[in-house]
Amino acid sequence: MSVQMTGDRYSLLRHIAAIGISVYDTILYLDIHDCPEARSYLENKYEEYCEAIAKYEEKFGPINIKGHPCEDVVWAWQIV
Repeated sequence: MSVQMTGDRYSLLRHIAAIGISVYDTILYLDIHDCPEARSYLENKYEEYCEAIAKYEEKFGPINIKGHPCEDVVWAWQIV
C-alpha cells in the first residue's frame, strides 16, 4: 500500500517535526536547568505540538499505527 504525500500533508509533517525538535530540546534543557521560563515555553510548544498532531490525524488518519499519545506523557519534573 502506497501513501500519497501531498504538499499539505508534507508541510504539516514538517511543522510537527519542527515543533517536536523544540519540545525535545527544551526537555533536554530542563533536565539540567530548572527555569520557569523554559517550563512555560515547553507547555506552550507541547500544546502546539499536540494540536498539530490532532490536526494531522483529523485530516489524514493516525500519525502512526496506534496514533499519538499526547495526553499520556508525564515528564520527570511533573512528578511530585
